[in-house]
Amino acid sequence: MNPGFVTTERFTHEDLLRDPRTRRAVMTPERVAGVIVDVVRRRKGPEVSVPRWLAAFQAVRVLAPRLYRAGVGRVTDARARRARSQPD
Repeated sequence: MNPGFVTTERFTHEDLLRDPRTRRAVMTPERVAGVIVDVVRRRKGPEVSVPRWLAAFQAVRVLAPRLYRAGVGRVTDARARRARSQPD
């Protein structure tokens, strides 16, 4: 199971929800739980990505791991810089 971002009490992902480009990647725990139940019932696998368009990133992770790690590093660094620059 490869979920996108899941909102929880601790991780609200408000920054992603504000951005129309990333809003679709944020899900509720109930949606992820429903997909897990569906995967088990239908014996899907070996990997299922939710939302489905995230499967492209998993393909890059498997086929070009260095490229994937570099991309994740850039996104993570950019988010950390934005978080540090915003006042509390």
